[in-house]
Amino acid sequence: FKTVCEEGSVTGAAKKLYMTQPAVSHVIHELEEELGTVLFDRISKKVFLNQTGKLLLKKTVRILELYEDLEKGVYDLEKQHHHIKLLAARGYETI
Repeated sequence: FKTVCEEGSVTGAAKKLYMTQPAVSHVIHELEEELGTVLFDRISKKVFLNQTGKLLLKKTVRILELYEDLEKGVYDLEKQHHHIKLLAARGYETI
């Protein structure tokens, strides 16, 4: 969905995602079915976000930012945990 918004077309999004155009169209259609609303105004081969689509994009971007923050937090914790284990192992060796 986000890539279709960024590219302004299903075809452009398909190329960027290394997917077929019908596969991307199918995913967008399923999303619209699940939400019970149309997200894009389709004119020729271009797609334009309608008000509902703009709301969904705003929320999608926020969710993706939170997910990236979560991944970074987990990575940082794992790195810190590994560092503590390494220090403990080195301390054990000197005893």
